[in-house]
Amino acid sequence: MCYHPPACSGAWGSVNSMRPMLVAVAILVALPWPRGASANPEDTFGAGSRAAAMAGAATAAAASYDACHYNPAALSHLRGPEAGLGLLAYRPFLHVNDEGSPANRTQALVAFGFASPIPLGRGLNDLLFVGVDAMLPGLSLYSIRAYPRSEPHFPFLEDRNRRLVLNAAVALRPLRWLAVGAGFSLLPHVAGDVRVDFVGTGDRSHTAVDVEAHLSPNVGVLVRPVPALALALVWRGANRTRLRIPTSVDVAQIPPIRLNVEATEYSTPHQIALGIAWEVRPVLMSLDFIYSFYRQFDQSSPIVTLYDSAGAVTKVQTVGDPGFHDAVSVRAGAEWHVRGPWVVRAGFAFVQSPVPAQEGESNLLDGHRFTAAAGAGFDAGAAGGPPVRVDAHVAWTGMVSNRDEKVLLDPANPGYPTIRGSGSLLSGGLDVKVGF
Repeated sequence: MCYHPPACSGAWGSVNSMRPMLVAVAILVALPWPRGASANPEDTFGAGSRAAAMAGAATAAAASYDACHYNPAALSHLRGPEAGLGLLAYRPFLHVNDEGSPANRTQALVAFGFASPIPLGRGLNDLLFVGVDAMLPGLSLYSIRAYPRSEPHFPFLEDRNRRLVLNAAVALRPLRWLAVGAGFSLLPHVAGDVRVDFVGTGDRSHTAVDVEAHLSPNVGVLVRPVPALALALVWRGANRTRLRIPTSVDVAQIPPIRLNVEATEYSTPHQIALGIAWEVRPVLMSLDFIYSFYRQFDQSSPIVTLYDSAGAVTKVQTVGDPGFHDAVSVRAGAEWHVRGPWVVRAGFAFVQSPVPAQEGESNLLDGHRFTAAAGAGFDAGAAGGPPVRVDAHVAWTGMVSNRDEKVLLDPANPGYPTIRGSGSLLSGGLDVKVGF
């Protein structure tokens, strides 16, 4: 789909300027417009089958390279180097006014990672740890989807796999009961320049696009006042993918057209996570409380600036604040070493929706979400075999149905006079980790 700018008044120009405006609009329609706001895919699906089976309650319980997402300090739980590969599949079952959503199709994610203590020697092998984990949508690294502002869609349950997720971290354990960690999450910035020359031979026409990395910090602390108890505190920085494309159009006998397009294509909020884990073999129990600062969330819609021939701004086409509010989530999980190499897991989570009532032009469909998860693991090394662990899980997320009435009189709006969203999401995955 393409973004279609709303109809504008004569402030865009006189009738004599319609030809350059048509050219400009044609260029705008050809650009890859961004879709609705979304959060980190690992927040919805989990990072790794072990944590996903416990509904993501891993701030204090992460024990592998999944700690790069949940808590960098939890890398200190590692007992040796390990690498892994995983596959996750999911299928939304979403409805807009009781009609199926186009997003209702099965999709897949590929995950992999590596983590290890750093062998410093002389009794220091348990001091420093490093790790990296990544998740990517099949054979793609990054993709931008487009929606008109008023088209109904689910910003937190649709196409959450359309971008690479990359986390890296390092942890330091100066005391046996204390570990600190820091890392980063990576998102790209997309910047470009488009010039279309209809005056000369076209030699000056060009397109240039640069993709740059933007890093956001993740910082964590893990404290063990007693061996069975782990307390964790994590701060995750906000991150945004920016899209910036200046556009120039030169047409014979008409002043040059200058446009600048800027948008936030993808945005993750600041988060503070508190975690507690209690382990008395054969049982581990964990609980997470996460506060997300969605009030600072950027609307994933473009700002279009039009300049006159002298370089002065003549029109700015923008959108309002989405009005998101802060939200909390609570996650609880358990792990039981049943017998020998076998482990079973279960978890439950509640995630509050940050999306306000959709009473205006936009139709962002969301509601409070509940997740139930279960899984199992097999440690071949504990059974006398090679150092290989296999973990599997399945999870179901249900969204509380929401129905909003429009206060804006607009019969052309797809959500007028009322808009209702409902549905669920089913996911499952398998991880294989190898120790060294």
